[in-house]
Amino acid sequence: MNWIIRAWKGEEKLWKVFWFGGVIIDAGFTSIKKILGHTEFTDALFAISAGIYLVWLFVSEWRCAFNAKWNGWGYIMRGFIILMPLWWYIWYILSHTDFGHRT
Repeated sequence: MNWIIRAWKGEEKLWKVFWFGGVIIDAGFTSIKKILGHTEFTDALFAISAGIYLVWLFVSEWRCAFNAKWNGWGYIMRGFIILMPLWWYIWYILSHTDFGHRT
């Protein structure tokens, strides 16, 4: 758990934050949500915990972006962080509307 604090402070290697913090923990969240199912309570609990997790993840990835052997990963990571909210917005619009669907 110490790596979580180091990541928040920007002291951890980028690959650890990305793979452990971003990929593995996200897979765990997704699995738990599928197991618990959709109820008003579990959806609210998931939304709150996912919000806290995403703040930690994005801040940690941003701060650790240049803790890699190649500085290019830092620019790629920061670009990814900036573009993610736009991607989520586009995904939400396309998945919750008839936009783009032929009838």
